[in-house]
Amino acid sequence: MAFARHVMFDDSPQSVLKRMAAVRAPVAAARPAMFPSRAVELALARAAEQELGLDLSVAGVTECSPELSEIEAEAGEHALLALLEGAEGATGMLVLSAPVLGAVVAQRMTGRVPAQATPPRPPTRIDAEIARGLIDRTLAVLGASLDGQAALRWAVGFRYRGSLPDKRLIRFSLPEGRFHGFRLTLRLAGGAAEGTVFLALPEIPAPAVAEPAGASPEARAWSSALQDGVLGAEVTLEAVFARLRLPLSRVMGLKVGEVLALPRASVDHVRLEDAGGALIGEGKLGQLRGDRALRLPAVSGAPEKGATGGKPDAPELSLERPAAGTAAPG
Repeated sequence: MAFARHVMFDDSPQSVLKRMAAVRAPVAAARPAMFPSRAVELALARAAEQELGLDLSVAGVTECSPELSEIEAEAGEHALLALLEGAEGATGMLVLSAPVLGAVVAQRMTGRVPAQATPPRPPTRIDAEIARGLIDRTLAVLGASLDGQAALRWAVGFRYRGSLPDKRLIRFSLPEGRFHGFRLTLRLAGGAAEGTVFLALPEIPAPAVAEPAGASPEARAWSSALQDGVLGAEVTLEAVFARLRLPLSRVMGLKVGEVLALPRASVDHVRLEDAGGALIGEGKLGQLRGDRALRLPAVSGAPEKGATGGKPDAPELSLERPAAGTAAPG
């Protein structure tokens, strides 16, 4: 005796979509982009915990584009001047202030940071070797958190190379050019020690995309049209005068007329950032035809003067609004 097996199918659009979703291979969630300053802050705190078991909190962080003279100014008395080595001979610097270095050495040697700070002294090679683990771990965590973001490739691949005995050697050890700088104010071991760390990493230009060998005229025309279309797209930029971090309770308690102090704010150092927070350049706030404007002496990744392949030099960029705008020829 034959039995007929009856199967009922639900061919509704919702059922079809459910079946398609069930057989589709799982896709890993994209990692959200992270601001460089936040990445540096988290990397240092995590490295201190993993490498030393040291409680480290960041009370404040400032991002800048320092020149060599400004990096020298960050090297306070008895600070550790650690040279950093990156890919393709890139050289950066990390400056540990004397209180931070003292806390790191004490934590490594005794397992605790004394409440009473020891008298500062010039750092020794032994001090540098003790701090080396923290430095390398910080750079490794930072590189891992920003790896894969093309605009932030300058932060990836650095490690400790050695230390300088005198800050006057900084200008002979670091290359000329643009740097990404981060100044962090730290509290260590619940406030037993306080100090600063300054990290300076050189700008690394994006690699040029070579045209495939033997490309057909049609392929070159398509590539050129695509490039023109991409470069013609509008990009929103933000001119950041200052950033202020406050506890949520403080923000919820703000009142009309209250005055907030902006640390290190200056009209001569206004940051120009893209929508992801990457630094494009720094400029000076001014006016243009009665409107607010931003003069940019240099732009990250901009070609050198006269290196435009025979085309006239690009005009300076200016923004008609300091808060947000689109870069356009001035």
